[in-house]
Amino acid sequence: MDYSLKDKIAQMLLVGIPNKESIPGIINLIKNYHIGGVILYKKDYSSLKEMVYLINKLKEANKGNSIPLTIAIDQEGGRVNRLPAELDNIKSAYRLALDGEDKVLKASDLTSKVLNKLGINMNFSPVLDIRSQKDDNGYIGNRAYSNDVDIISKMGSIYVDAHIKNNVMPVIKHYPGHGNINIDSHFFLPVIKDFSLDRIDLKPFNDLISKNVPALMVGHIVLSKFTGHKPATLSKEFVNDFIRKESKYEGLIITDELGMRAIRIFYGKYRSMKMAFLAENDIICCKYSKDYVEKCFDILEDISSSINIDYHFNKIVNYKKKYNYSDDPIKEDIDIDRINEEIKIINES
Repeated sequence: MDYSLKDKIAQMLLVGIPNKESIPGIINLIKNYHIGGVILYKKDYSSLKEMVYLINKLKEANKGNSIPLTIAIDQEGGRVNRLPAELDNIKSAYRLALDGEDKVLKASDLTSKVLNKLGINMNFSPVLDIRSQKDDNGYIGNRAYSNDVDIISKMGSIYVDAHIKNNVMPVIKHYPGHGNINIDSHFFLPVIKDFSLDRIDLKPFNDLISKNVPALMVGHIVLSKFTGHKPATLSKEFVNDFIRKESKYEGLIITDELGMRAIRIFYGKYRSMKMAFLAENDIICCKYSKDYVEKCFDILEDISSSINIDYHFNKIVNYKKKYNYSDDPIKEDIDIDRINEEIKIINES
């Protein structure tokens, strides 16, 4: 089947739904622009029933597109929990790792089975950053498995394998590592002045990259020696030349969300989109706002000859096939009591 330039650009866009009021606009983007996928947040639904209804509505909107929709979520457990309140929350990665490999395996297995049943095919997890802060509520804190990179690698590998087995694409994050930076890139741009290829933060990521992990998310971190004043997400020297060519990574490269305050202030929402596109990221995460994505299409079409658009498009489509993405409707037949019993066992130390 022949696809237009607009169709190919659309597959590179993963659009977050910031609230319920945005849902009609997202439906329009799916129907008329064939965007590659959406990111779900807890504000988008008040119950499991409402979540299932929304997901089916999104899938139905995409029925005019031969390429199925990506439905993504940040479901780490602990502080980052996007599932409805009827489902109990699994404890943080750090606390799971303290209990051992079996708990990490059970948590990932249960999480990915629930996500798969809900029609969610991509999860922005696990976190492979180092837990360097003593404060559990620091930007990374207890979202990380450990301050020991070998433990992070081991737990991350277990988590990734269980997700893959259950046909949910895991996305390791936040490459090249937020753990040693006590700055939240939602608000400020962290800078690593002494970044080098032997930096300890890279080890868990490199260990998983060597196992051909399907996707990684690049963090909004300035790496002075590599990216100058630009964050890694917006730097072609880092995304294309270092990750893809030098590190020989063949999986999907995904940006952290471009709507973060630091990115908006320093680069503006349209300029940052253009830079992320030119940096040769495969998938660009952005949050919906009125007319924003539509205007981005015009910007990206004008500069599309500057990147290998077919390379990114074909890679995305092939991964969707590999993970059996489907727009078939899902059923609300989740056994909440049984799942919560399993979560209770996982959460027991």
